[in-house]
Amino acid sequence: MDAGQTMTFTGLLAICVLLIAFAREYWWIALFVAIGFGGYAYYGFKIYAHECLLALALTGLIPSIAMKPHSEFALHRPKLPWFFFATLAYLGLHIFYSIATNNPHGFIEIGNILRAYMYGIWPLIFVFFFRWYGRSDYLPFALYLLQGIYLFRGLLTLSTLFFPMTSVLPGINFMLPGNTMNAGGLDDLRFVGHGICVVACAILIGRRTPGTLIYQGLLLAFAAVALLMGGGRGMLVASIVVVIAAIAAARMWKTLFVVGTCAALFLTFLNLFPKSIYVLDFRMQRALSILIINPEATDIHRLMNTSSNLYHERIKREGYDRWTSSPRAFTIGTGIRPWNPTILRETNITLLTEGMIQGSADVGNYETAIWTILAPTGIVGMILYSLTLGYFALANLKRLRREDLRGIERTIGFVGCYPALEWFLFSPAIGGYPQIEMLFAATAFYYFADRRITGLRSTEVSSDDEGSIYSEASRA
Repeated sequence: MDAGQTMTFTGLLAICVLLIAFAREYWWIALFVAIGFGGYAYYGFKIYAHECLLALALTGLIPSIAMKPHSEFALHRPKLPWFFFATLAYLGLHIFYSIATNNPHGFIEIGNILRAYMYGIWPLIFVFFFRWYGRSDYLPFALYLLQGIYLFRGLLTLSTLFFPMTSVLPGINFMLPGNTMNAGGLDDLRFVGHGICVVACAILIGRRTPGTLIYQGLLLAFAAVALLMGGGRGMLVASIVVVIAAIAAARMWKTLFVVGTCAALFLTFLNLFPKSIYVLDFRMQRALSILIINPEATDIHRLMNTSSNLYHERIKREGYDRWTSSPRAFTIGTGIRPWNPTILRETNITLLTEGMIQGSADVGNYETAIWTILAPTGIVGMILYSLTLGYFALANLKRLRREDLRGIERTIGFVGCYPALEWFLFSPAIGGYPQIEMLFAATAFYYFADRRITGLRSTEVSSDDEGSIYSEASRA
């Protein structure tokens, strides 16, 4: 091996040793790092960083599980609902359904099918193991760490402006985020900006000291620049809604009035003088174009109407047509088909676009959350997954509204419910399976459950509790 490969394999070995030897009940923090950083290994199909670290972290749990089938604190947690297991079983059976109906040739075609379903399966696997083997008391640390990882990822992506090259870790074919091999380079800034915005708003809800206000304010400014440079129209709107929702959750009505007034004035200015965006970069014009009502007001509008908008409308229509093609498709979906690489050999632009739409629909990539789940898995899959996400998110929302939460608890209450509610709100326009939304909702749910149990036990501790984490908490 050369020096680059040696460093890569040495680093991976160190990560494996750390996770297996020291992670124990805090193994789940590695998943926050991985999903914040992004990137994937490519072997004819993608294996994402969070899936790799999930496998490593669960491997590290094997010795603990062998010595104790369940963690002590997990015995007092609420049980997972029946529809959680129904969702996991349904997606598992759907994999066999798609393989049986398509008769894939070779491991790569099977990998295409598995890839599509793993978007929805891995968050459920995480929730199951977190419920039994994940300590929640480090969740505040995990949120701050996630925000730092988002910032690093954004800076790494911006560095490609000055050092334009494909960033691949040698030896394992791992594609770093924000490079030309990862679907558009600067497009990655859309997700970075939105992620920073969500966590920053949540932190400001619970902590508004001068230092926090300055630091999180700077991060929000960086997020705004990232969103504009990323050119994401849907993500820009979603981030604006995050800020408004966070102010409302903090019950800062005067601030909400001021921010709402400023936003209204800005929208009015853009629509009165739409060509003012011409002074900005093309990608920034693209992002801001969604705030301009008149579709013929700017050149960027006309370009979007003949390219991106039409593509998204066409692929949504394809999802609807496939879902309503038969009673069976309506109920259990169309399944997933392998990707056909011959599509990319087409030279005619019209046929190439149609081929891309059909190919994306085959692998369940509709670029909208509702059709990504509804068309391949049917109404049954959509209901089951919505029930599972809603179970955790609504419980967190009730706590945020009814309980007198203070400090970091308000932060966790917000991240435990808002991203999931945002997923439901924007599912017709953007998104896929609710991955980070499920992580936030489930970890926050058990964080509050653990604190309630600990508080209850602290006032009444029997001799049977001697040595438990709850008796230790009560003595503290």
